[in-house]
Amino acid sequence: MQMILFRHGIAKERGTRMHDADRELTDRGKEKLRTAAAGLRELLRTDQGVFIWASPYARTAQTAELLHQELGGPEIMYDDFLVHGSFAALEEKVQALAEAETCIVVGHSPWLDVWCEKICNDRIELKKGGAVAIEIKEKTPLRGDIIWLMQPKGWMILSHR
Repeated sequence: MQMILFRHGIAKERGTRMHDADRELTDRGKEKLRTAAAGLRELLRTDQGVFIWASPYARTAQTAELLHQELGGPEIMYDDFLVHGSFAALEEKVQALAEAETCIVVGHSPWLDVWCEKICNDRIELKKGGAVAIEIKEKTPLRGDIIWLMQPKGWMILSHR
């Protein structure tokens, strides 16, 4: 199975009146994500079922929705473990998946970077709108290898936008 860790797009700055969970994507962030989603479509395995797990925060939910639209409507499931960075919850969720599935995990920094390091022993730093694909080799404990890493500028080249 393949797991893609995808960091949410560029969001509105933190403010004193706005709760962090309510921060939405900027117009620029949405446009960059459309480009990223078009590029991701080129890299996805089309022979496997694809679904999306996303944090319920506004910016990640919007990112998941843009991916959903560009990728032809894979199911989106929202889960709080993506907000709080519970690696144990991630492992539990992955253990329940079928081998032929591809899950796109839309979340936050630093959790996605930390999870990649725990799974692959490779340190990365995803920029907003960046993604890393991991081929899962073992589910217990969760282990795998990086297949590809794409930062925002790379999406432009891949998607031809």
